Amino acid sequence: MAQTTPLHRLAAAAFAAHAADQLVFAAQPLIAVLLGHGPGVVGVLVGVQSSAWLLVSLPAGRWADRLATRTLVTRALAVSFGGLVIGTASAWQGWMPALALGGAAVAGAAATVAVTVVATVPRLVPPPLARANARVELARAAASLGAPLAAGLLMGHAVALPLVVASALVLLALPAARRLPDDDAGTTPYASANGLADAARAVWREPRLRAVATCAVAWNFAFFALAGLFVPLTAARGLAPATIGTVLSCYGAGLILGALAAPRVLAWAAPPAVLVFGPASSLLGAGLIAVGSGAPAFAAGQFLLGFGPMLWMVARTGLLQAVTRAVQRGRVAALMQASVFGVRPLGALTGAVVSAAGGVEATLALALAGFTASLIAIVASPAGALRRAAAQ
Repeated sequence: MAQTTPLHRLAAAAFAAHAADQLVFAAQPLIAVLLGHGPGVVGVLVGVQSSAWLLVSLPAGRWADRLATRTLVTRALAVSFGGLVIGTASAWQGWMPALALGGAAVAGAAATVAVTVVATVPRLVPPPLARANARVELARAAASLGAPLAAGLLMGHAVALPLVVASALVLLALPAARRLPDDDAGTTPYASANGLADAARAVWREPRLRAVATCAVAWNFAFFALAGLFVPLTAARGLAPATIGTVLSCYGAGLILGALAAPRVLAWAAPPAVLVFGPASSLLGAGLIAVGSGAPAFAAGQFLLGFGPMLWMVARTGLLQAVTRAVQRGRVAALMQASVFGVRPLGALTGAVVSAAGGVEATLALALAGFTASLIAIVASPAGALRRAAAQ
């Protein structure tokens, strides 16, 4: 029990940081619209928050390898709380630049905690790590599922209420963060300024990490290309707004069930099989969306896009933790995270351009090609590389 208690505290901090980020992400566009602003302002708010994830991820990797877990997570939550205070005041006063700044602080804190989790879990619990990784991912998935609905409901009472609730969540998590380990900071030369370059070389030279990194980049490009057209596509095929909302919630349901199932699946199936299943199920889900004409097909597609990739994420995190030296783990996780967040806006923008030039069908083909590439990246990895992951 003593070994799992720190994990519960880390999961609580991860939930609070991610829930705050998701609440802000859902609430900011609604706040801007209610205050009379148009798509341009909404786009800037979303872009600033998304960019913070990308920009903070790499330095967060260095911090995770150099600072004690308690120090880093507590500071991240404090920054998140500060950003939420700024955001709350900005929403009440209608200050859009300050609202964007507050959202960036919340997102940067969430990015820092996400990287820290990957680096810290192996220090808190003994192998196998699947159950511990799944527990943290379950907390994050629950936040992703509940935040949009909560933001909409809360804003029916007051424009800044979602940010107030997010502030309360962060404050409640601070005592747990302050009880995390404070003696696990990195002390080796690999915590130096050139450590990111060393970590990049480690990812490139390790065939398993190279395969999963390539898979993740291709998958996120495809997912965000598809996400940009999903609502117009389903509306054009006859679904009512309420039905579309229900269908979209199946993605969150897939995330939750995937996190719950991950420990048992990884105890029964070899990690290579799970790493293949993630992109394979995504390709099937995207195919159902491409050819579907009713809510059941779209719902099944969204569920598969959540369920399989969540299993994949837990397996990939365990692989990263197993094959990466502890002193580099934070930076390797940061590189993975930065590459994923870097390709997301590219996928969304490319999907929009392709849709404008060639229509919805062309963007569907682009997304299917991306999901196919993510599957090929895993299946075509060097002989025996993924099989060796099963022994980790």
